[in-house]
Amino acid sequence: MKILIFIDLLGFVLLGPCIAQDNETGNARWHVSSNSIQYAAHATIPIGTNIKVTNIASGDWIVLPVGGRIPEDPVLKVDLYLTAGEARKLKMNSSGVTAVRIEKIPRVIATRVARTQLRNFIQTGNAIIGDLEAEAEGFFAAHASLPLGTKVRIMNWSNGKQTVVTITTRNRARTDRIIELSFSAAYALGIRDFAEVTIRTLDN
Repeated sequence: MKILIFIDLLGFVLLGPCIAQDNETGNARWHVSSNSIQYAAHATIPIGTNIKVTNIASGDWIVLPVGGRIPEDPVLKVDLYLTAGEARKLKMNSSGVTAVRIEKIPRVIATRVARTQLRNFIQTGNAIIGDLEAEAEGFFAAHASLPLGTKVRIMNWSNGKQTVVTITTRNRARTDRIIELSFSAAYALGIRDFAEVTIRTLDN
C-alpha cells in the first residue's frame, strides 16, 4: 500500500493510506450551489473524502469534500457544486464540461490527545457553529479532546480560508463533527452552517 503525503501552501501536512486509483482524469460539470455549500459528486469515491480538482487547461484547482453520487461514466467523472465566484476562479466552462484531474486527499482522524501529542496533532472533519453565545465576539471553539487553552489553526477546504481559534469549551465526541466554532470564527472561515475543515495545533 502506498502512502501519500499532501503538503499544502498553508503548511498543513496530511498523511494516510492511498487506495487504488489515487488520481484520475476526465470531464467535470459544474452547478451553482444553492446554499453556498460547495462539494463534489462522484460515482465511487467515498462520501466525505476530500478531493483536489484541477482544471487541466489552466492549472487552477480547488479542494472539495465528496458529498453526492453520480452514475458511473467513462468520460464524465465529477459534478462540482460551486459558488459562481469559485467557478470563475477555477475557469470552468459555463456552457459545457471542463477537463479536470482528480486527486484523493486522505483523511487523518485523531482521537484523545495528551499534551505531549499537541505538536503534531492534525484532524480532518466537519466544523459547525456552536452554542458559544458568551464568546460569540471572539475566536473560540469547543473540542472533545484537545486541552482547554490550546490554539489551533483551522482551514476551510471549500474556500481555503483559515483562522486561529482558542479551545475554551469541551464538547462531546461525535462522528458528524470535530469542532464547534464561535460565530466570529465561523464568519472568518466563511462557514454558514457546517464545512469540511482541517485543524492543526500551533507549536506550544
